[in-house]
Amino acid sequence: MNDLRKLAMGLCMLAALPALPAAAQLKVAFPSIGGPEIDGYVYRPEGAGPFPAVVGMHGCSGMWNREGRVSALLRLWVRVLTAEGYVVLLVDGFTPRGVVSDCNVGSAKVTPALVRPRDAHGGLRWLQEQPYVRGDRVAIMGWSHGGGTVLYAAGPGNPVAVSDLPKGGFRAAVSLYPGSCYIRRHGNWYLPTMPLLTLLGAADNWTPLGPCVELMERIKSRGGRLDYVVYPDAHHGFDGPSNEVVPLIGLVGADRINPPLVGGNPVARADTQLRVKAFLAENLRGD
Repeated sequence: MNDLRKLAMGLCMLAALPALPAAAQLKVAFPSIGGPEIDGYVYRPEGAGPFPAVVGMHGCSGMWNREGRVSALLRLWVRVLTAEGYVVLLVDGFTPRGVVSDCNVGSAKVTPALVRPRDAHGGLRWLQEQPYVRGDRVAIMGWSHGGGTVLYAAGPGNPVAVSDLPKGGFRAAVSLYPGSCYIRRHGNWYLPTMPLLTLLGAADNWTPLGPCVELMERIKSRGGRLDYVVYPDAHHGFDGPSNEVVPLIGLVGADRINPPLVGGNPVARADTQLRVKAFLAENLRGD
């Protein structure tokens, strides 16, 4: 039996177990760096801490589903990360700015290059003020639009002066199927200032694989602290809890014949969780 079949069988066994409850949620407000006040949602593991932490940056559709709940993807990651002993702060810079979605026409209010890195660092600064957080052990993690935000926040073009933060900047970065991969947006000089893990889907037709691989290879060639993985047969959102792959209809500028496809992949999802947990443990734990 090969490794993928073993992993798939393990997933079936896990699916039969009851879902872990999400940790208690607290809504907070804090200023974006140099910007307006935005919202954050805090999830804590059991115990007094102090704990390392993760700042989560949602995708272009925002944090919320149609029922007004945090999206299933983010709820899944909250369970995974708090079970590993991390505080999770989900940053919502859309709702306070009156933005529901940024998937159709890009909004100058919430650009991944200039605005959302300020939101992420505002969340980092808030976490660094909390007694139950190890303020020098905080990572940033983002999906799609938020994954593109991670690339900017982790690079030399980050618009925030890290020296102004009480306990320094982010310790590590995780970017899943990021937007904004094109080298022309980052320049040949782009090099992350922290360890970066990037996870990509070979079948992703929304944030195409080619530009991301080109950027990752350029980072590797320049000695960047980078690990990236490409999952075969994985679409956009491959780490999501549903294995149904669905087309996104009605996006402005999208191919009507071959619209973007979104959906989870059980093998990629399981491997992603293992890799993220190992990466965070390596960079946020210990002395």
